[in-house]
Amino acid sequence: MKITGKVEGGNALIQSTNLLSSQMIERLRKVVAKLAVELVAKVKSEKLSDQVLHVRTGRLRRSITFRLNNSMPNTATATVGTNVSYARIHEYGFKGPVNVRTYMRKAANGGEVVVKAHVRNVNMPERSFLRSALGEMKGEIMQRMNDAIVGRVTA
Repeated sequence: MKITGKVEGGNALIQSTNLLSSQMIERLRKVVAKLAVELVAKVKSEKLSDQVLHVRTGRLRRSITFRLNNSMPNTATATVGTNVSYARIHEYGFKGPVNVRTYMRKAANGGEVVVKAHVRNVNMPERSFLRSALGEMKGEIMQRMNDAIVGRVTA
């Protein structure tokens, strides 16, 4: 799963003002890296520690990572996400049929009962943890990136 944020008009700004310097790109890359670390921490501590989703195993929380992609010139990009398959359902919600495979269930008398394969209708509400954290940080992200562009930070 991937959540992407985009600053609209960035290319036009760069082309029209010709402000793109190597120092500015380096400042932006450092700020983006710090913001990615902070977003991961916010998701883990404020969203996935029983505030939005109740922790059962901690697998989803442990899987939240970030990746910096500075391979393209004049870019500062970070991706925050997870590779856990059920994360998408929690983030966006899901309504529809799901095929359930045959499985063994423990019976009340201590034995086991075979539950045959069947279709189950699921209606899981959205429980955003990535997009909501990104939205909460939006103002700070914009301010810190602006500061990096105009040179107010040495981050």
